[in-house]
Amino acid sequence: MKTQNVFIVQKGYTRAYSLYAYVANIIFLDQPAGSGFSYGKTPEAYIMNDTLSVIQTYDFLKKWLVDHPGFLSNPLYLGGDSYSGILVPMIAQEIYDGTHKFLISIELLVQKNR
Repeated sequence: MKTQNVFIVQKGYTRAYSLYAYVANIIFLDQPAGSGFSYGKTPEAYIMNDTLSVIQTYDFLKKWLVDHPGFLSNPLYLGGDSYSGILVPMIAQEIYDGTHKFLISIELLVQKNR
């Protein structure tokens, strides 16, 4: 997977919005706490296993969509690489199992393992 930037630096160091900013809404989620740029506020935040990570990711997605209901009708594309290639199908299953309570429709599942 390639990370997509919202801004493109043009000649003369001016910034312009990337095409992706107009055609897609993307959330990059570093999960579990301590990976990427994520961090926890307590030592307990770093106690993690796959099941807990999946539950936390699904809870985040539900809360985010409650706060931003305009995105509920958008298709959902899940993706991950490296170890998250193991977690992404589990997250998709958690979303599928929870759809009777919270309507989220998965459009595509993408994963990449090294």
